[in-house]
Amino acid sequence: MQVHRRTCAAPSTAIRLAKSMPRIVETCPNTPDIGSSSKYCRDHDYLQKQYNEQKAKQGRITMTIDIKHMKVSNQVDEAAEDLPSNNDRSVHIGCKSEKNVDRLSERSAGVMAIVKPCGMIVDYAEMLTCESPSQLFVQLLRLVCDTPTNVKYLGYDRGSEFEPFLKNFLKKGNQGAEILLDRLQFLVDRFHIKGHTTPKCDLNNSECLYHPDLDKFSEISDVNTECAEQCFSWLGKFKGIMKYMSMYKFHFMLLLVIHARNTWTVKKLKREGKIIN
Repeated sequence: MQVHRRTCAAPSTAIRLAKSMPRIVETCPNTPDIGSSSKYCRDHDYLQKQYNEQKAKQGRITMTIDIKHMKVSNQVDEAAEDLPSNNDRSVHIGCKSEKNVDRLSERSAGVMAIVKPCGMIVDYAEMLTCESPSQLFVQLLRLVCDTPTNVKYLGYDRGSEFEPFLKNFLKKGNQGAEILLDRLQFLVDRFHIKGHTTPKCDLNNSECLYHPDLDKFSEISDVNTECAEQCFSWLGKFKGIMKYMSMYKFHFMLLLVIHARNTWTVKKLKREGKIIN
């Protein structure tokens, strides 16, 4: 779900708690102060000072424009003579280059939600870094283990990659992977399967495993596998008012919006006679 907010640009760290566990990314979820020019939260604001100091040492040129008299004056740092060549202008803070800090670390990557075919949102998790199988693994394991559920199938645009991911960690002795593989069958939803060209997603290929029209998925042949995309399209209407919220306001607003969506869905299902009071 493409609903973002500003996040701290502090460098992320990839960690692995055990050999049998997938790698996860540890990153700062805090929001920089509203109105501040810093890309960092209060806890990491010292990184902004380091960044500014390194920029100054590289001889950054600033331009001051006097609009009234249309005069332009150049203020050139004394270190301008030591400016690096065009091929070596990156400034490193931690493990990130200036380009990566600007592009990747100043906002979250969206929200990953689990949606039933009827349209009910049963779980969600904010993504602070780009979508990955590790994030879905943790979210699904929490949902399956902590919540009584009879979920049997999972339609996912990267389902053809996620099941091999689980099987790989099953070989390493990961019990969470074993639980998910025992309880769930994976397929690619109809919206995304059109763009998949590998044999395991081609219905006309004998190696096909994940196409929703396979006989092994006949139990859900009439199910709306595009429910998540439809839900995300509706929730995306709120991204304009949420992108500048702080972390706490963002999550509170997201809960309100999801609750409103689920309430509307229940009323709709009752009108259609699909839910009995």
